[in-house]
Parts: sequence; structure tokens; C-alpha cells
Amino acid sequence: MIEILVVEDDDADIFIIEKEISKASFESNLHITYNGEEALDFFKKHNSPRIDFIISDINMPLMNGHEFLMEIGKDSELKKIPVAMLTSSQNVNDYVESFQLNAISCIDKPLNSSKISTMIKAIESFWAKS
Repeated sequence: MIEILVVEDDDADIFIIEKEISKASFESNLHITYNGEEALDFFKKHNSPRIDFIISDINMPLMNGHEFLMEIGKDSELKKIPVAMLTSSQNVNDYVESFQLNAISCIDKPLNSSKISTMIKAIESFWAKS
């Protein structure tokens, strides 16, 4: 069972992610938060599951994806969790900053089944089989 945290404020994007992950060949639990602050609060809960993979948008209210990456980067355990970033930005600096903050990939929006399916195959290949 792989535990996946989605940090995304767009319900349409969440729907696509949920739909495609439900088709995956591995068992998973999907946890949804709507910004970086909610995601950090999720981790602070004593009964929160151990997250194996994070999918985070960059542009969100309250705490954006880069700020969220900076915060989890300060924690010795959380910074080990692989993070895929989502962005509608055409600014190459958003991609560069994501990688500098240890994101493992950036997926451009708008999201579609093909883009999410590719990410799910990577999750399966690298993380779900352990």
C-alpha cells in the first residue's frame, strides 16, 4: 500500500489525479490537502500515515508549493519523501526552483490522463514495489 499526499487547490486537477490513481495496478491511499499549510498540518497530526509520495501544485493560496518544499526540506524525515510538482507556469525559473528544492519532477498543466498516467507508472516502478 502506497500513501500519496496531494497538495492541490484545483478540484478539477484533484479529480483527474484521483481518477487516474484509481486505475493504478498498486493499492494506494490518497490524502488531499488544498495548500502547503494544510499539508504541513497533516504531517503534524499524530495519527497521520507515513507518506510515500507527494504531488504538489506550485501556485496555491496561503503557502505555495515552493514554500511547502522549503518547509519539508527542514525536516530530516519529510525531506526524504519524493515530490512531483504541478504547474501552469511557463516560467522556466519555477521548474528550476522546484528542482533546487529537491522535487523529483515537474508536470505542466493543464493536467490530462496521459500526464498523470506517466507519473503513476513512475510511482509504480520506483516506489510502489518496495
